[in-house]
Amino acid sequence: MKSIIVLLFLFLSSAGFSQDVKSDFSHIEIIIDSASFEKLVANDFIRTKLAPFTYDTMMLSPLVLSYYIYGQNNFIHFNPARGYFATQRGTAYVIFQTRRPGQGRLLEKAFREVAADSIVLYDFEGPGFTLSEVVYTHHDRISKKKQNNLIPMLSSYSVDTYRKWGFGDSVEVSMKQFLAREPVKENKLFETIVSIELVITQKELQDLIPVLKLAGYRKERNKFIKTNEPTISYVVNNTVNISKVKKLTVRLSEDAGNKSFNFGKMNLLIKKSSAVFTFD
Repeated sequence: MKSIIVLLFLFLSSAGFSQDVKSDFSHIEIIIDSASFEKLVANDFIRTKLAPFTYDTMMLSPLVLSYYIYGQNNFIHFNPARGYFATQRGTAYVIFQTRRPGQGRLLEKAFREVAADSIVLYDFEGPGFTLSEVVYTHHDRISKKKQNNLIPMLSSYSVDTYRKWGFGDSVEVSMKQFLAREPVKENKLFETIVSIELVITQKELQDLIPVLKLAGYRKERNKFIKTNEPTISYVVNNTVNISKVKKLTVRLSEDAGNKSFNFGKMNLLIKKSSAVFTFD
């Protein structure tokens, strides 16, 4: 009888733990042409008014300089189409992050159960952190590919990384709490991404659906919706090498007036409490 109780306890604990993998929208990573990237990072309004920002050199070969602009609840990561991403102008990663650390294997298991294609789990070693990332195998090593991609990704930081950041081993951390630990803390306009409009192939749509389902989104016509998370909508277009992101809308914390900026193949329109990036 005692052994039955123990087994039942272990089963219930295991079931509860497997259901506890909660992933939130973290950020979108967009690869833009180098000329647009240079104009973007030089823009005074973005640097002084729109958002806190940082540069980073990604540990990839050839090296890539990254530019991050931070909202209160999520962020945008820009890379130029050179170095590792030389063939990838228009590629976009849509990235979801677990609230608890060390859940990479659980993400992998859940993903394998719903994915039509093979997937790969790997650990990305950054400066002072380890991040488990799960993607489709056909999205691995994209520097060797000749056309751009939409890449949905599930991710989870290691337990050691969370300990180092003072979060603890198993506490749930919202994206707002997670971003609050960033050393860049200026109060600027970027509050949150509210919508992402994609232009994707039928195959990319099929890839995207199970990832969004795992992240807690529900599908309504051509949109994916989750409470308090960006709405992700799409149109299907099988043309090769067009930008995967058509429009990215950000809510601002206050009225910023009306202004527009052109960065070559990317534009930014500020209209009161909204900022809209569009991509050619």
